[in-house]
Amino acid sequence: AMAREGLVFESMYGGTECTPSRAMLLTGRHAVALGLQDSVIHGTEPRGMDETVETLADAFRSIAYSTAAIGKWHLGFYAPRFLPCRRGFDYFFGILVGGGDHYSHETTESFIARGNASKTIAVTGRNRW
Repeated sequence: AMAREGLVFESMYGGTECTPSRAMLLTGRHAVALGLQDSVIHGTEPRGMDETVETLADAFRSIAYSTAAIGKWHLGFYAPRFLPCRRGFDYFFGILVGGGDHYSHETTESFIARGNASKTIAVTGRNRW
């Protein structure tokens, strides 16, 4: 019934990693157009999915649907404006980063600090779930 009144997606390009793939699914735009094609968003990076781009949750909310995201976000969490409940979701239950321990709710990740003197840095922090 939904397909008769809406759109039928017959093909889709997927991203190479979780951040680009999630952004593409939620916005309907290619990761390159969103500037998220290069890698995942690490816990220490001050960036997130462009907040001026409408998400699928925004579209559903605009026609009076309640929305929820359950699972891994991994689309930015440096500032509140990047969080799921500011991106069209009424409810969120999950983790904001790429992964974490299901019992301790901690995540440890390593990333390469880009620049003239690139180096690998490890960080540990608490997940929101």
